Amino acid sequence: MKKRKTVLLAWIAVIAVFAFAGCTASPSDQSNHTPPSAEQPSEPSGETPQEEFMIALAVNGKEISVEWEENASVAALEKLLSDGPLVIQTARYGGFEQVGSLPQSLPAEDTRIQTAAGDIMLYASRSIVLFYGSNTWSYTKLGRISGLTENEIIDLLNVPNAEIVLSQA
Repeated sequence: MKKRKTVLLAWIAVIAVFAFAGCTASPSDQSNHTPPSAEQPSEPSGETPQEEFMIALAVNGKEISVEWEENASVAALEKLLSDGPLVIQTARYGGFEQVGSLPQSLPAEDTRIQTAAGDIMLYASRSIVLFYGSNTWSYTKLGRISGLTENEIIDLLNVPNAEIVLSQA
């Protein structure tokens, strides 16, 4: 009886070894394996994440370089531009900004922020604001004008009205 029990336990051990052998990978297999949840999406060659948001801005016919944020508001704006360029008439407000209405609301993540000349903000989900001065209020940052000095930004935006054109770059 004792011998029979020992043989039975030996067979159970052999079966268990074979059953669990397929459940583990050898160390060399593990080094080349990335769990699906940890895999990073591949990007097409030559593109960086910032290039995903390509929006061109012109103010009164002058092309302006912008460093766009990577957020839901900019993504929605870019999607809106897939139907064609947006021409927005803006007006000077408060002696520090140009404000214009968008054709539809965009998602907003407003936070209280102090703006500076060159900031581009979303206000109340439906207005685009280009700053040539400073203000503290709740906005969603869309981007920042680059390649212009503060004085150039003031000269460009401190006018009674401006026409801005947003388009796909």
